[in-house]
Amino acid sequence: MDYPGIVEQVRTIAQPILDEFDAELVDVTFRYESLGLVLRLLVDKPGAVTVDECAEVNQRLSFVLDEAKIIEKRYILEVSSPGLDRPLSTKRDFERAVGALVRVTTQVPIADSNTNIGFVKEALDDKVVIETKSGFRLEIPLGKIEKAVREIEF
Repeated sequence: MDYPGIVEQVRTIAQPILDEFDAELVDVTFRYESLGLVLRLLVDKPGAVTVDECAEVNQRLSFVLDEAKIIEKRYILEVSSPGLDRPLSTKRDFERAVGALVRVTTQVPIADSNTNIGFVKEALDDKVVIETKSGFRLEIPLGKIEKAVREIEF
């Protein structure tokens, strides 16, 4: 079975459905797991994807995939949101996080620290701009980020 080919076909088939929800496809995986073959799509949109939207996308995509017959073996289809705790790594990830509080750990110190917490102000092609709670603006090159996640505010 050509898994990369299947993943690309699923991306193509899923996009028009996701466009109707103003959602984007974050990731697609297709692999054997303990339950068997699992086709997993992570979708997101500004303001977050609801459980009902994930269920609707799942139902519609399942129908279209069955009609297209690109997967010949039995599989499980899962459509979900990536969640707040997923790592941020790309420009697009940070664009979605503008205004959010994030913790960014870098490979080399930025402003005398490898870990900085602040609000995402901008996502540029090669860097992200955050503002710390004390008002200090940091420009962090995307290539120097080791790990970045949203912080939950209480």
